[in-house]
Amino acid sequence: MAFRCSTRPHGRIGVVVCFDRHYPESIRSTIGAITEYSAEAASTTLRHLLSTIRQAELPDQDTLDCCQMLASELQELNRTYRGKLGAFAPEGDPLTDAYYEQLCAYLRAAVQEIFTNLDNRQRRYLLAAKKYVGEHYMDSSLSLDGVAAQLGISPSYLSRIFSEIDGKRFTQYLSDLRIEKAKLLLADDSRLVRDIGQDVGFLTIQNFMRVFKAKTGVTPSEYRSTLPKNS
Repeated sequence: MAFRCSTRPHGRIGVVVCFDRHYPESIRSTIGAITEYSAEAASTTLRHLLSTIRQAELPDQDTLDCCQMLASELQELNRTYRGKLGAFAPEGDPLTDAYYEQLCAYLRAAVQEIFTNLDNRQRRYLLAAKKYVGEHYMDSSLSLDGVAAQLGISPSYLSRIFSEIDGKRFTQYLSDLRIEKAKLLLADDSRLVRDIGQDVGFLTIQNFMRVFKAKTGVTPSEYRSTLPKNS
């Protein structure tokens, strides 16, 4: 067989646009990329792909091969995310309306399970990242790249996890944590503001004061003046 189904992005949805050569690689790449979308966008992408396969006016056996490969590749991705979905096993004759309805239902079920497990895994990564940051925030060289390397994932993936699940960028989370730790240390009148900034991971007193005021509305010294005095 010699055709290919290729896609182009449209927002967060991959839209199937054409067929040409080497279809297996294109189906695999489309399936492999669906976790970059939302669950809804992934389902839309697969519906577009199936619709394009169905309307391509291929020989029946080629169309059936495409449908079976689509289902099997999605099942394999489902297994990667610890899904338990079995193989696609339609009832009745192939390539009928009922067949395509069953395949669409199978694709939806697979996507739902993939994204449920993906969300759980992302939350585990988020908790692990926060734990690591909590233990190393005082290191001024701490970075998104370094934390991602510790978790064995890409920086872009970790960044997306923070944005989508925690609702803030990694750098924002780190700065917020450092400022909260600094507030605790400022309660000790014997500690110099400069030293506190360094202890929570800021390289310079200027940067510490700038970030502190941006997040609290006051300087570290002004914040300290509002705290109860040590007896």
